[in-house]
Amino acid sequence: MNNDIGNITSIGLVFFLAIISIGSISLIKKSNDIKKHKEVFMNFLCVKEAHGVIAQHKETIELTNNIIRIANLGQMIGLFTNPTILIGSKRAKELTQKSQAIYHISFLEKIRSLFTQSCIFTPNIAKTHFETTSVLILERDKSGVVKRRREKWEFSSINKSSLIKSTLTTKTAKTSTTLY
Repeated sequence: MNNDIGNITSIGLVFFLAIISIGSISLIKKSNDIKKHKEVFMNFLCVKEAHGVIAQHKETIELTNNIIRIANLGQMIGLFTNPTILIGSKRAKELTQKSQAIYHISFLEKIRSLFTQSCIFTPNIAKTHFETTSVLILERDKSGVVKRRREKWEFSSINKSSLIKSTLTTKTAKTSTTLY
């Protein structure tokens, strides 16, 4: 009878250890899944933030391009009517072009700050809807307006758990996701 109680206790102990082992393995797996989902979520946040910064850049440069176009019109009107309009329009155009250049540098700074927030992008993130002669300098046409990019481009955001590719054109942004 004493031997039967020891056998039952041993079997119970083995059964108890098996349940604890299975539970521990399940908790470790769930913990790893939660970490992976958090990384994917953070990666999506990085891409969302990047799209917002790029959209704001597009909107600001387009707005200032319109100001340059109006200044060009003012220069033509001032040429025939009043020299002070010509001088004022020329000055407004120069200041707007300088503000575009400064804004473009601040855009690049915002992109750099995304890197400091643990966002990892491919170098194409620095491309914009507008052409550049180098990363820092916006390319302009004869009238002084920043040229629009014609082709599409893409950038990727990468972390341990996911790869998110964003394809941008001058009209739309499309995002595709690959999880690994």
